[in-house]
Amino acid sequence: MNNEVFKYYIKEINLLSNFVKIAVNEFNKVIQDQSQDSNIIWYDLQNIIVYASDISKLIWKNPSSVYDGREQFRKILKVNNAWELKSKKVRNRLEHIDERLITFTKRDHTIIYDQVISDDYQHAIVIGDKPFNPQNEDTLRSYNPILGEFIIFGQKINIKNVCAEIKALRERTQIIIEGDLSYESLVSENK
Repeated sequence: MNNEVFKYYIKEINLLSNFVKIAVNEFNKVIQDQSQDSNIIWYDLQNIIVYASDISKLIWKNPSSVYDGREQFRKILKVNNAWELKSKKVRNRLEHIDERLITFTKRDHTIIYDQVISDDYQHAIVIGDKPFNPQNEDTLRSYNPILGEFIIFGQKINIKNVCAEIKALRERTQIIIEGDLSYESLVSENK
């Protein structure tokens, strides 16, 4: 990676992480205010995922990507492969929502869980003697505010963890931008 590409990547991650911060701030206000339109909650959650996904694409290469020097880039950013941000599963569910909806509508359903917000799934929804399990394919959207779990089409991501990771990235990229640090200097620091 040369210094010019590095600076563009850093600026883009910083910008996208600020977009996540804006969505998180709005989300935190709306989740506390029951009088707000609940669609804003889902709008903000999906915005967080979309911007986080774009950051993930910059940090972890796509197998077909031309550029494969991102391991050093992750070291500079102090990112590791255990980060929740790396997961592509939720992003793929949103990117291929058309396919998911077609598959979803072809199945028989006793009940469809959509836009469920609860911190106690075991008692919030019970059908017969079966408690709601948000991690099944009958869940279109669910959010647990205590755990910070956002589930779409049965796939879970922990929004709280993702936001903490992105906050760390925003702070790290801000230091790099303000210090006008070059790729070469940061690579030599990490040897």
